[in-house]
Amino acid sequence: MIRSVYRFEDLSIEHVPEGGVIWETFCAAYQCGQGSGAQDDQDAAQGWALRHSGAAGHNLFRRVVTDHADVMYAEAPAAEKERDSVLRR
Repeated sequence: MIRSVYRFEDLSIEHVPEGGVIWETFCAAYQCGQGSGAQDDQDAAQGWALRHSGAAGHNLFRRVVTDHADVMYAEAPAAEKERDSVLRR
């Protein structure tokens, strides 16, 4: 007989500002497939979409925003939260 012990913990997830945010815009027009590439600035990704729309006449885009998140125990003291942060290891 196999016995298991389950431990349930309350976790929280938070944006890590030090990790930054990555912006990308992709043309969703049929068989286009072009994209802005990863950008550190939202305006750069949007600017690419506006230029592409003007040049190619495409008007449907998919925007992807990527950030870093830290998962930690909800009840952990602040010092423990900092110690367990993935970006600080």
